[in-house]
Amino acid sequence: MKKLTTLLLLTSTLLLSSAHAQVVLQDFSAVLGPKTFFEGTWEATGTGSSTNPAATFVQGAGVYDITGTGPNNGGGSKIEFFFGIGTPANIGTNTLLSISAQALVGNVATSFAVKLVDTTGKTAFATFTTAQFLTGSYSTVTGQLTFGGGFNAALIDSMIISGDQPGGTDRFNVSFNSIAAVSAIPEPGTSAVLAGAGALAFAIWRRRRRATRAGSVVGELQLH
Repeated sequence: MKKLTTLLLLTSTLLLSSAHAQVVLQDFSAVLGPKTFFEGTWEATGTGSSTNPAATFVQGAGVYDITGTGPNNGGGSKIEFFFGIGTPANIGTNTLLSISAQALVGNVATSFAVKLVDTTGKTAFATFTTAQFLTGSYSTVTGQLTFGGGFNAALIDSMIISGDQPGGTDRFNVSFNSIAAVSAIPEPGTSAVLAGAGALAFAIWRRRRRATRAGSVVGELQLH
């Protein structure tokens, strides 16, 4: 019984360790503040950079709507979230970005990019098409991060959502719910180990159960 318990604990530990690790980079519960900067047509006046968003942008309950009444996805339009001096973000070995968002009515823009910038200015990025996100409900889409040379995943200074993509002069109407860094699915070797451990645990459990049932039958025959 002790061996079976140990094996089951080992299997559960492997399952937990292979589960998708997640590092939330932005939950959009409170976007505005001294660490958030808007640029280009996403800034209040459409010039320069400041902590003031375009008037049409809306902070919701745990979501943030980047919306425009006209072409507002021009080159250089972006929102940058700084994690703060001395508190860089660390995504560990995660290689994917998971975005929960929805395209809003009136969106014409076709795509956007999310970029991570480390403390030395090196970057990693992932691109997404707005068609991947439904209108009327939030969808979660995962994209592969492309890492630039020298990028330090343990010292991330800021994250940028950029409208500077193909079709970039089109109206950008997207509501963001969360952005997180996640890991890839377990490697085939890990999956095989998990499957083998699970099968072995089940085989031991079944054999012990049969032995217990056989012992019960023998006991009943002896009583009769």
